[in-house]
Amino acid sequence: MRYSFGKIEICIIMKIAFDAKRAYCNSSGLGNYSRNIINALCSYYPDNKYVLYTPQLREFYKSRLVSNSIEKIVTPSGAWKLAKPIWRSISMGDFIDNDAAVYHGLSNELPLNINNRKLLKIVTIHDVIFMRYPELYSLFDIGVYKAKTQHACDNADIVVAVSKQTKEDLLKYFKVDENKIKVIYQPCNEIFTKPVSNEQIIKVRKKFNLPENYILFVGNIEERKNVLQVVKAIYQNNIDVPMIIIGKKTDYLKKIYRYINKNSVKNIIVLHNVETEELPVFYSLADIFVFPSLFEGFGIPIIESLNCGTPVITNKDGCLREAAGDGAVYVNVMDVDEIASAILSIYSDCELHDKLVKAGKAYVANFTSQKVASELMSLYANN
Repeated sequence: MRYSFGKIEICIIMKIAFDAKRAYCNSSGLGNYSRNIINALCSYYPDNKYVLYTPQLREFYKSRLVSNSIEKIVTPSGAWKLAKPIWRSISMGDFIDNDAAVYHGLSNELPLNINNRKLLKIVTIHDVIFMRYPELYSLFDIGVYKAKTQHACDNADIVVAVSKQTKEDLLKYFKVDENKIKVIYQPCNEIFTKPVSNEQIIKVRKKFNLPENYILFVGNIEERKNVLQVVKAIYQNNIDVPMIIIGKKTDYLKKIYRYINKNSVKNIIVLHNVETEELPVFYSLADIFVFPSLFEGFGIPIIESLNCGTPVITNKDGCLREAAGDGAVYVNVMDVDEIASAILSIYSDCELHDKLVKAGKAYVANFTSQKVASELMSLYANN
């Protein structure tokens, strides 16, 4: 990191250690966040040395990480190769390089033995939805998540919250010292900030046989994401526009299919195998992006959509206003008529559509990779 004092410039090189499990093992959500953070830091602060710790190393995700400043990747060795799932939680702290200045747990967790190391300890907490909506989780999962979150918050020198909403929840549910919470928003993959080419559009349109116009949802197809309400809004209000749902197969998807089949709903297209590199085309060609989630830690698909110039309809409650600013129409996501009204208003009012696109483009300038990397580096260097 470079600091200027008059004509004198001083370069401080740091070794920063990351919990990179999600970066190497998860396709979306926490995986995308981890990869985006590591890539941003490697790109904008390449003088530093970055060491990544992961119980597993999947080559597919390895190729998606900028490697110029990654000094090494550490995986379990010896007997721990037989106990990879618990290595990260129990023993990973023993493997952290002695000369590392910072350890940053990117996904809600710090190793149990982290206090054995003398370095700055940081953890990113994305959400505590398991406390707000315990009915969506098993008692076992709630117990594990609660214990890990409490340990991380108690033992971290700094807790990074990805939204003001997450900060409020940490204060409410885990009594975290407010002075050690720092809100730093999430960046999205920089591919969403670049215009898509005609070649990309032709290729993706042909591959997925995309309709000329459509409404889009991208995310985990689970109960909390609440996408069935949009399907109901389209059907019950006779909205004659296709809807594309992109996400993994889940039990909740079966519930959506039952509704579609029972009511003979037309024009609902569900896709599961869309590559990250193809998503900017889907966003850019969509008329509207709907994100009817009941609750989020932040809502990165909204940032992706706004970067691609597509207006958003989302929940008026929770933190999603932090993600969308003036680039969205906000609704009660349990009210299908309100959702339908928002869809129809964007289709019928060109001025509203253009206003949302312009406001969204301006607002997402707050979430660039460079800005987030700068905020994190300031945190690492000044604490």
